[in-house]
Amino acid sequence: MKSRYSNSINSEIYIKQAFASLLKEKNYMDISVSELALKAGVGRGTFYNHYDSIADVASAIENEFIEEINRIISSKNFSFFNVDEYINQVFQYLDDNQDLFFSLFPYIPKKSLKEVKKALFNAIYSSPELINYCDCSKEEYITRIKYFVNGIVDLVIDFYSNDLENVSKEQLIMIIKNIIKNELYIEE
Repeated sequence: MKSRYSNSINSEIYIKQAFASLLKEKNYMDISVSELALKAGVGRGTFYNHYDSIADVASAIENEFIEEINRIISSKNFSFFNVDEYINQVFQYLDDNQDLFFSLFPYIPKKSLKEVKKALFNAIYSSPELINYCDCSKEEYITRIKYFVNGIVDLVIDFYSNDLENVSKEQLIMIIKNIIKNELYIEE
């Protein structure tokens, strides 16, 4: 991504929103710079002031998504006493940006999702409450957390991809909270 101009942040937002809108209509590879600029209400020159290509827009959105999720996860020490706060912040962010990120989701490389999983793993792994409650070997402890993290991230992806039929957001949040408290041996 090219350097930012202080008076053009709105153009970047319009371009990202237009990109998400176009992804609902057509395949990523079928979107042209001219079409995206027109949909965003900016000129091609303005587009190129911000991005080098369509792939650059997708990369910027992906990076924004990963950075914000990681920021939420690492914003404070993960604790099972504040798990509700974590879950609510993540879901609020996903809800606020649902059109933008989830229209791009099929194109986000698995390595980016691994970054989210790694941040979540590290937050949980370093949680003193969990270490104290897990009566197992270090290897089993690590494996349980990885299993848990992969499952939770996949459930959230499935929910926002409409692959969890008849499950409301509130139900999913409650399910995740129960999994955290039951599967990772956390007592209240």
